[in-house]
Amino acid sequence: MQLKLSKPKCLRYPTEITTVGDEFRTVRLDRGLTQHEVGEMLGVNRNFIYELELNQHQLTIYSLHKAYLFLDYIPEVLKIDESTMRGQLFAYRIRHGYTYTELAKKIGLDKSTLARFEKGGNIKIETRDKIIVCL
Repeated sequence: MQLKLSKPKCLRYPTEITTVGDEFRTVRLDRGLTQHEVGEMLGVNRNFIYELELNQHQLTIYSLHKAYLFLDYIPEVLKIDESTMRGQLFAYRIRHGYTYTELAKKIGLDKSTLARFEKGGNIKIETRDKIIVCL
């Protein structure tokens, strides 16, 4: 008789993946990497990775961009609806690491207009056209 079981996951694995940090940690452990190794890969301090995984780091566009670079996809727990223009804009900013100021400057808009649109506000047709060209 031979029993076959998969090796149990270590206690450091999140029991549920509900945050970007949980998703990040799971992928890191699956790849067999240390926080220090990931920090070196991304050009950040190990403490950044530690705080991100423990959900103690504020989710800025910078941290989301770093998570995207490591995961090679936008964290699924964010549930971004890329079928909408707002979702496409947010995903674009994450992929490229653009702050509102940087992207607004790039496409010739005011950053508050861009932020208001991404958060659900209305904008003029000309502004919408500029965003569409950017995406």
